[in-house]
Amino acid sequence: MTSREIDAVVAEKIMAWYRIQKTTGVFGMPTYYGLTLHDDARGAYEIPRYSSDIGAAFQVVETMRKQGWTFCCSDAFTGSTVVNGPWWVEFTHDIPERSGHATGPTVALAISNAALKAVGVEVEQ
Repeated sequence: MTSREIDAVVAEKIMAWYRIQKTTGVFGMPTYYGLTLHDDARGAYEIPRYSSDIGAAFQVVETMRKQGWTFCCSDAFTGSTVVNGPWWVEFTHDIPERSGHATGPTVALAISNAALKAVGVEVEQ
């Protein structure tokens, strides 16, 4: 998945946005099916860059925490077996089967991937 595809899935599965068909042009014909999503509180906007912007990524953390998830983040130590980057993130829940962890080259990407795994979306790294 590209980072923008990850952002779209995070927006839908975690941040409660939903896809809309943006219509522009002659007679309202659909001319754009991009990453515009809809949030009832804000209307239609381009989704934040959850997987690359640390501020947006921490919006994901706060949303997950409000839903009962515990957040843990660490940098990988020298000699570790982490292969996808120096950052390790995990979300755990009261229900042991509900958890997700991921590693990544940036904290924002690791947060996005771990959050998606926690809610049952498998992300290719």
